[in-house]
Amino acid sequence: MTICPSPDGEDCLSVHIPPANEGYKRLTWTPIRPMGRSVRVRDYTCSYRPITYELCEYGGEAFIRRTRRHENAVFVDETARGRRAVTLAIWKQLLSGEAA
Repeated sequence: MTICPSPDGEDCLSVHIPPANEGYKRLTWTPIRPMGRSVRVRDYTCSYRPITYELCEYGGEAFIRRTRRHENAVFVDETARGRRAVTLAIWKQLLSGEAA
């Protein structure tokens, strides 16, 4: 786990995504879809980085949400929803630099 300084001077102990490995799996991202109920966030990456990720569950399915901050704009998109086991395997690939 990487430790980075946060804006308030505290150490951040959240997971940090490494640079993508050569030959990484390219994930397909689509704009976020509105949902009627709240999404359950199961895991997340460092919120002090310009791109953050959340492992989410909603209605029996799982997906990964990506938030990109650029200047004064925020863009949120997500992977396809699917079985939890499949999404968890993709999450692990993302955390290891094998997917982006």
